[in-house]
Parts: sequence; C-alpha cells; structure tokens
Amino acid sequence: MIAWQRAKAAREALRVKRDLSKAKAAVDDARALSRNRPVRSEASPKSAPGTSATDKGNKIADEIKDLPPGSGKPDLLASKLTDQKLSHDDAVEATVAASKRAFGETGGTAPAVGGGTVILPKYATQKVVMIVRADGSVVAARGNVVDFIAR
Repeated sequence: MIAWQRAKAAREALRVKRDLSKAKAAVDDARALSRNRPVRSEASPKSAPGTSATDKGNKIADEIKDLPPGSGKPDLLASKLTDQKLSHDDAVEATVAASKRAFGETGGTAPAVGGGTVILPKYATQKVVMIVRADGSVVAARGNVVDFIAR
C-alpha cells in the first residue's frame, strides 16, 4: 500500500469512528429518554457554538500565519494546539484546519509510527509533518516524511 492509499484508509477509518461515536451517543440518548433522565447531549454539549475543533484550529492559525519564515511556525502551532487539550480526533481536525490555514494546504493524514496520526505536507520535499499523538498532544517533526508513516 502506498502513502496516499494509507492516508485515504486512515481518513475513512476516522470517519467511521466518528459515525460510530455519534451512533453510540444517539443510543445513550434514547436509553436516557426511556428512563426519564436528561439526555446527555442536552445536559453537556460537546462544545459551545463557534468553538468546534476546526474553529479552534483556524483561530490559532490566524495568530501565527503572518510570522516570518524560519520563526518556528510549526513548533508554535503544535504548542498552541496541545494547550487546547483536545481529544485525539478533535486534535486531528484542529491540526488539519490550522495547517491548511497557516501553510496553505496539506497532503492529508496517515497513521503515525508508534500510534497517532500524521498530518502530511502537500509536498514530501517540505520535510515537516505535524503528529497528533493518541493523547491529543501535537508535535512538529522534521525529516523524511515517509519515516513518520506507520507501515
């Protein structure tokens, strides 16, 4: 399997995982209603309007995108995203959104060596990737892009 196929498979797996999570929440809500209890999604919403993971990523990108080249934008972006203390899935969503806004575009995502998700640069010659670890923390890594992708 080549890198773009792995990235596509990883995106599909992430989509399925989100759909499964939504289905489980709907079942929990139905059970709560049948027991005359407050519905979880009404009692504690995931996030307030305007604070989705994508919105958070875009806001952070807007703060750093005008920094000059060589100023450590990827490291600063990773640090600010980690400070948000997002779940892995939300951190991936925020990192993709922030990378697109701060750097122009991305090359997609792929499973990372050692777990987590790699956000790939548009061109492998750029040699900087963003890695979202399983705990939701984000790091910027430099080197051969292929070395960061799980095989």
